[in-house]
Amino acid sequence: MSESKDTNLGKLYAEKVRAELEEVEREFSSWNFCASEGNPLATVLLVKGQAGPAEQCGGPALSGPDGAAAAKALKALGFAADSDYRVMSRPLGDASPADAIHSRLLLLIQVIDPLVIIALDSCAAADLAGALEAALPPTGTPVQIHGRTILALQGLEDSLGDERSKRVVWEQLKQLSSDSRSG
Repeated sequence: MSESKDTNLGKLYAEKVRAELEEVEREFSSWNFCASEGNPLATVLLVKGQAGPAEQCGGPALSGPDGAAAAKALKALGFAADSDYRVMSRPLGDASPADAIHSRLLLLIQVIDPLVIIALDSCAAADLAGALEAALPPTGTPVQIHGRTILALQGLEDSLGDERSKRVVWEQLKQLSSDSRSG
């Protein structure tokens, strides 16, 4: 297949995924979820459970310093700059039922189809386990669930104010091997 046909197919597929992501968000628009953003063809899905100050002020998922820290870490691990998609697993106010949280998260995972999912805090890890109908992933150790590498972190945003905690989270992130990136 020629390069231009590959490029056109890639663009068409990206448009299809964007449309499906918009449909998922429309389906759950009655809940107060922060905007998701990133590459719809992402290899890494970053899932944050607890909203931080940036999200509480109206920013999209991971729009604060934790988003910058995640991008820096992924780059250091060898992931491409645009390899991630960022979502909040819980709406602001945390008032929606678990089944809505799990259903939305599962649909986002199915649409994006990432190779790696990183739960950035314990709430995200619990929501991910519920969405995938799997055991809670162990903190800091990558596991395979339904053909994807899942890594639950101790808490990225909470670690940013403490050097020791940052080092712990970095060590957890380094557990992602090159196998995780290549599928």
